[in-house]
Amino acid sequence: MSEFVHFQFETACLNFAGNEVVYGGVVTKVFYVSPLFEAGYPGAIRAGRYLVLKVRDNGEGEIAPPDLSSQYFYTSTVPFCNIFTPGHPVWLAPPPDGIGPMVNVVVGQIQVK
Repeated sequence: MSEFVHFQFETACLNFAGNEVVYGGVVTKVFYVSPLFEAGYPGAIRAGRYLVLKVRDNGEGEIAPPDLSSQYFYTSTVPFCNIFTPGHPVWLAPPPDGIGPMVNVVVGQIQVK
């Protein structure tokens, strides 16, 4: 069983640094939250909650490495858009103090422009 979530959110801010960006916004719709995710992070993904996550665009084409996304993200009941910039140490620290390593984006592609 995986820690899978599928949700939609409205972007409130973008913090760019080269090919990396931190998205901040509010969850507008939740399609699915796996039981394993909900057990580990009860109530984290709900419509109306704010979140931030980090992504890295590694280019396009067959020889480009996969794009990356933070494996975890922060959620809150209040906006906190500009706190976690792409270079903030929270993106490097392992959970529970930080977000930890980024993981390959398996489906889709990230484009930072």
